[in-house]
Order: sequence, then C-alpha cells, then structure tokens
Amino acid sequence: MTNETRNRIRAYMEELPFMKEKIFGALLMFVVAAVVVVSATYAWVTLSRSPEVSEITTTLAANGALEIALSNPEGTAPQEFDFDESLEDSPSVLVSNLQWGNLVNLSDAAYGIDNLALRPAQLNTTSLLTSPLWGAVYGSDGRITNLDSSYAYAKYNGSQFLTSNEYGVRAIATYKAEISDATQLAYNEKVQAVITAHTTVNQTYSAVAPKFSALGTMISKYAQTKLDGEYTDLAPYISDMLPLYRAVRDAMEAQKSAYVALANLQNYLFANKNNLTYSPLSWDDLYKNRSKYNVANADANSTDGNIALVGLTQFITDYEKLLKDIEHLELYYTNYKDNGAPYYWSGYRMDGETKVLDNSVSGYTLSNIVDHLINYGSMTIDLDNNGTETKVMSLGMDNAGSLVSANGKERKVYAYNGILYRLEQSSIDEAYRINGNAACTIKVTYMMSITVYGKAYTKAAGACTFMENFTKTQGDKLVANDAVAEDTYGLAIDLWVRTNVEETCLTLEGATSTDVQGNIVSYDGINRIWGATGEAVLTTDSTTQGGGSCYIYYADTPEDMARSLELLNAMKVAFVDSNGDLLAVAEMDTVNYWAVNGRITVPLVLDSSQSPTTYTYTDEMNTTLTGYAVTTLYADTNKRITAIVYLDGTRLTNDHVLAAAEIEGSLNIQFGSSTE
Repeated sequence: MTNETRNRIRAYMEELPFMKEKIFGALLMFVVAAVVVVSATYAWVTLSRSPEVSEITTTLAANGALEIALSNPEGTAPQEFDFDESLEDSPSVLVSNLQWGNLVNLSDAAYGIDNLALRPAQLNTTSLLTSPLWGAVYGSDGRITNLDSSYAYAKYNGSQFLTSNEYGVRAIATYKAEISDATQLAYNEKVQAVITAHTTVNQTYSAVAPKFSALGTMISKYAQTKLDGEYTDLAPYISDMLPLYRAVRDAMEAQKSAYVALANLQNYLFANKNNLTYSPLSWDDLYKNRSKYNVANADANSTDGNIALVGLTQFITDYEKLLKDIEHLELYYTNYKDNGAPYYWSGYRMDGETKVLDNSVSGYTLSNIVDHLINYGSMTIDLDNNGTETKVMSLGMDNAGSLVSANGKERKVYAYNGILYRLEQSSIDEAYRINGNAACTIKVTYMMSITVYGKAYTKAAGACTFMENFTKTQGDKLVANDAVAEDTYGLAIDLWVRTNVEETCLTLEGATSTDVQGNIVSYDGINRIWGATGEAVLTTDSTTQGGGSCYIYYADTPEDMARSLELLNAMKVAFVDSNGDLLAVAEMDTVNYWAVNGRITVPLVLDSSQSPTTYTYTDEMNTTLTGYAVTTLYADTNKRITAIVYLDGTRLTNDHVLAAAEIEGSLNIQFGSSTE
C-alpha cells in the first residue's frame, strides 16, 4: 500500500464523524461518493449522500479476483492499463474511473450528483434501457395524483442535466418536450389515461389476495376426499368463494377501461401521424373488432394495422367465463340457502356403487369453476419446502408423510394456469400480484388434524403484457430535440465488472448475526479492508468500506425508529444488464434490523423473488444452502451492469410523502463473490 493511499484512508476516517445523510419521502437530495474497491474476491460500491456535505474524498487501493470500472460514454469496455503505484500523483478520477482497477470515485462535481434529487417512483421493467422509472406527479397540495412514464436518462453537462444516450453516471428525469402545447396536451392526456386506468387495475386487483383463502377451503375438502374417499357437501362454502370471484371480476372490468385507454392512445397517434380526425373508441368497438385488434405480443402487427392489443381475445374469453362462473355460484348458493341443496366437488357423490348427482350444471361443477380460475390440475405445492413441487390433484395416501411433516408450517402453492394466472401475466404489475400474500391454507385429517399454511403464487413472470404493449405504443410518441431534464427521480451508475475466477456469482455482502434464541446481536459487514469486525460494534469513527450492504442511522425514540424503517422500506437498488434485462433488485430488510443504543443497522439484501441467479454454499453446520446473487461472472468476460437507485413509490403513501421525518445515516452497497 502506497503512502498516498495511507494518507487518503486516514483523511477519510477523520471525515466520517461529520458525515450526515437525510432522506425525505418526497424529495431526496444527493451528494454521492460511489467507491468500488476490490480485495481478494470482494468489491465495494459506497454511496454516501448528504445535503450538508459538499464533497467527500474517498480513495482506497487493493487487488484481487474482481476488477471494476465506470462505463465510458459509448458503453464499451475499458482498455487495459498498468498502473505504477510508485507515482506520487494519481490520474484524474474522471480518467481513472474509466480504467480497469479497484476504484471508482464519483465525488467529482463534474458528475453533477449534488444537483440530483430523488422522488417516489416505480421500476418500469418493460423499458429499463430508455425509460426505467415511472415517476410520481404531484397535485397542488403536494400529494401524489398519478404516475408518468415520460422519463429518460440524462447526463450532467456542467450546468444542467440533458437527456442523453451516453453511459456513465446518469440521472433519471422528466424532460421538456418542444412541441405544440395543444398536441402535447392531447397526447399527455391519452398517455395519462392509460396510466390511470392501469393503476386502477392494480389497485382493484389488490382486493383478490385477502379473499383467496376460500380456495384453500375447497382444495382442503378435495384433498380430504383423496385421503379417505368421503364426499363432502361443499354448498356451505360457496358463500366464501363469491367475494373472491367478484374481486377478480372487478379487476377485469377495470382492465376493460385500460384496454380502451390504450386503444385510444394508439388511435390518436395514428390520426396525428396521418393528419386524420381523431375519434375516440369505446369498449363496444373493441369487443366487435376483437379479432382484428388482437395480437399475440407487443411486437406483432394486428390485421387492423392501427389498433393492436395484446391478448384481447383471450381476455374477453376469460371475462365471459368468469361471469358465467359467478352466475352459477350465485344460483347454487341460492338453491342451498332456500332448499338445502348439496353440491359436491365433481357434481356427485357415491352411494355404494351408485353415483348420486347434485344440481350442478354441466361444465360448471364446483371443480370446473375452481379449475377455470386457477387450473388446479396444474397447481402445485412445495410440501417439503425443498423446491420440489407436488401437484395438488395428486395429493393422496402417498403424500401423507409430507403432509404430516408440513403440519403447522408455511408452504408455497403455485398456480400455473387459469384465469388468475393469465390476468396477472397480462394486466397486473409484479408488485401487485398475489406473490405469497394470498393465504391458501390446507386442512385435512389423516390420523391427526393437519394444517398447512399455503402461501399462493401464480407463475406469472416479468412485466405484464399490457405494459409491454403500452411501452411499444409509446415508441411512436411525439419526440422533442434537445430535451432538457427537469425533475430527477433516480440515479443510474453504469459499471463494468470482470473476474479472473473461472466462474463466480456477484453477491451482496453483510448480514445480521443471531444468538441461540434467535435474537439479533450484531451486524457483520465482512470488512475485508480493515479486518473482520467479529463482535465489534462499528461506530461513526469506523469506515463504511467493508461495512456490508446496509443503511446505518440513529433514532432518538422508538417512534422515530419505526417511522424511519417505514421510509427505508421504499429504498431499492435495481441491477440491469446491457440488454435491459433486470438481473436483481435489492431492498432494505427492515424486519431484520439491528438496533443498539439508538443506532440502527438495516441490511440491504437481494429480493429473492426478483433475483433469479442462485448458488449453493455450505454453512458451519455443514448444511447446503441456497444464496442469491446479482449475476454470474466468468473468467475474463467483461459484463456491464447498471445500478439504479430509487424510492419505490408503491411502498410510499401520501402520509410518507408529506411527513417531515428524516433519516440521518449512511448507505453502503458492498459486492462480494460466491467464490471463497
């Protein structure tokens, strides 16, 4: 280590006690020093932010299996450079940041980070390379009124952020469109109508998960029949199913309005492009012309040549089927309530060798109706909690042992098909899907009472096709030249990473430690530069380098701590590859925080539901476990990754936005490697 390096480390540690950081719900000012350090198989990115600190100088040096560099404006990989550590003066950070090494320092004013502010936003997974966020629009009273996707990447030119296709350190911002007011207003209204309608769909669909438990009852009775061969009268439980089916119906009716809004946006763009008179469309127009308006995916062209709506015909088929299901459920419940009529799973029960039919309509037995919604024939449950899924319809005596082992425990239940799956895939954003928030508790008796607390998921994955359709449509929107960024909503840092290990996973380091009773007793950041922390408590005199992926702040009262944790729950970092694919999303683990003497450490962890890259490792008990990673790296293969820092607006309410609460502390993002 050179004397220059030692001096800079000493200066950095002296500055740390005076650093503060504030996060506001509606406005978050940034001063960022982003540092990437490599030591052994570890690299660090530190984001230190505070409106009270004008500059932070951080310089460290190390070598190891990971190398990193800030992307140049063209987005191409760095060239090879050899550095002579005996030189007294290091190159300008604006130059050295672009070279392979172990340091990226973003404290230079040329990056413009001290002119950047964060506002509540939502990740736009359909357009991460061009318009990565949905931003909040505020009313005159300061409250969020709706979302707007007219946001682009922008770079600082020394005085302001300008929209740009260049890489490096970028803001994500709104921009001024230099077109006629009348045309822009009309276009914005059409775009906003789609966003508002889609938001309504998401909000309406949120009523589905709390009502999902009715299906657990039905599946329990079905499983019981498989176990003991008895036939249960399910008529008393029909009343519990109706609210669920009506909630799905309400979401689909909201989606009808969303389709109309998107069709009108497409129709307006077509009229504008061809100098035609615009005439709005209605749902009746879409219904009558569903065949020529329907397309299989966002890139396909419809036979109409103007209106192209993904999955329109399937949606209409599902909607009409659901209405029929509700009609029959209401009929059956009335018949049961007035006449005591029984209804069985498959529309009959066996009396010896005789099949006794109930009053179900052919094609609409209770099993048919459940199957329409979730296709229970393909529905699975992870009974052993080991990733092995068992089809629900195959549950029987062979699964008795697993059922007993799962008694009183949570297990994941997956719907692979059916109206619910198709609705989530076509119309519902990832953050609003049932995602394990829907209870599907299974209760059966086999020599003992068994209760498995099912957490339901559909196999819907990625962005919904409606939003892909909308993003494709926006490709034809009116475009302005020399667009000037206005309000900023996020920060993007484009990094190149490589390894000399044959194959390794890029991870986030740091975790809380617990005692034998499960109480959190410390936070271990795997401090690879300053030595292992062990049981030592990190203080404001300690460097954040190697402090782990976490947010550290102080709270005077339990109320302040609780409010701060609520706000931190919205902080996210999304990692995106050069193809625009979402690699992983990290979030604040506000449940497993470590608090001692008013000092709170909140881990930043990868969200397992949005981080598909995994690896296995063995703990101290010689147990093989699964870890989550940002991505996989291969020897001497360069990979560009963009880190997007933003406040997740789906986790913020108007109360959060208007709150005067603030958090003073530091955010640290520490990358690691799965290779020992």
